[in-house]
Amino acid sequence: MLRTLTERKLGKFFDNRFKKTIGKLESEPDDEMKFKNIVDLQTINILNLIAENNFDKYFPAYYEKTFYETCLTFINMFQAGIEFRQQSYLNRDYEFNIVVEMLQKINFKELTEKAKNKDAVIYKLALMYYHLYKSFENIENEGDYFEARRIFNDLKIHLSDSLKLRVYLTCIYYSTHRQNMGLKKFKDELFRLYNEKLESGFYSDFSENIYPLNNFRDYVFIGIEVKQKEWVIDFINKYSKYLPDTVRDNEIGLSFSKVSFASGNFEDSLRQIEGIKPTNFLHYFDSSMLKLCNYYELDMIEEAYSEIDKFKHYIRSHNEIPKVHKNNSLNFTRFYPLLLKAKTNPDFDEVGALKSKLKSYPSILKRPWLNTKILELESRFTKPRLRHA
Repeated sequence: MLRTLTERKLGKFFDNRFKKTIGKLESEPDDEMKFKNIVDLQTINILNLIAENNFDKYFPAYYEKTFYETCLTFINMFQAGIEFRQQSYLNRDYEFNIVVEMLQKINFKELTEKAKNKDAVIYKLALMYYHLYKSFENIENEGDYFEARRIFNDLKIHLSDSLKLRVYLTCIYYSTHRQNMGLKKFKDELFRLYNEKLESGFYSDFSENIYPLNNFRDYVFIGIEVKQKEWVIDFINKYSKYLPDTVRDNEIGLSFSKVSFASGNFEDSLRQIEGIKPTNFLHYFDSSMLKLCNYYELDMIEEAYSEIDKFKHYIRSHNEIPKVHKNNSLNFTRFYPLLLKAKTNPDFDEVGALKSKLKSYPSILKRPWLNTKILELESRFTKPRLRHA
């Protein structure tokens, strides 16, 4: 309608209609589509101002349109840059990537200093995505990540649900990488992100039937890691109903088994996984690891040796298992029997060699648990020193 009014030179009707339309659009939650629609409306308005020879309004309107267009371009580029950085973590690189090349040459930080007092949401959103991109450009740029989180927290109230969810997932992806590098503060950060995401009503991803499975187990893992077992139990009871039918029972059993194990209830942990019938490698890994750890704790030595043989056979006969998972688990199968032998040998006194062996594996499943068991062996076989009178 606005285009038609402009083409017919009906400017006296245009202004009122434009103000109502732009006002309605600006009242909607902010995201890229809203900003694109605003730019489209601004373009039509500029054409009308030219037709009306109204250059007093034309110049500020043109400035505002180019500001929105440029910020929107940067937002799209930073989003693409983040995606390409994530692909590079999966060893997917391109001979020439125009987005990455341009982002490396633009000094956006200098631009941010010049526009630091700009209060527009679209500019702040571009700034947030800039800091997110910088954190993905160099995974150790934690300062950029936490600055992006600060800006996001300030903007959340203005953003659409779809945009908020995308930002949460991007932050979770980054924090998971950092947590996997052994940084405890990112376990705490993931716990905060999960809570914020759930409190915002974003849990539809649990229902997605993604191979090998959705992220439900990550929430359980982090909750246990930050010693929030009651939170984990509440989470399982509240959100497991959204899981696909094909994995729900397995997820529930494995989740409660992990909680029981973390609480030292080893018999109950084994009971929780009695009916587990794994349909993917992660469920099999979780189930087998829980059995092996519980068997060790309960001195079920024969069962432990039997399970470790089954686990090794499963790993070697399933080519769909990603290399990183395969290597971590095979290292565990090599070290675990040494731990069993040490536990069952009353004359064992080579804890130092056991420590060195564990350190020789750059990546291995259940490293914290293995370290704890070595410390217990050290305590058991180290004689107390005699006090001097």
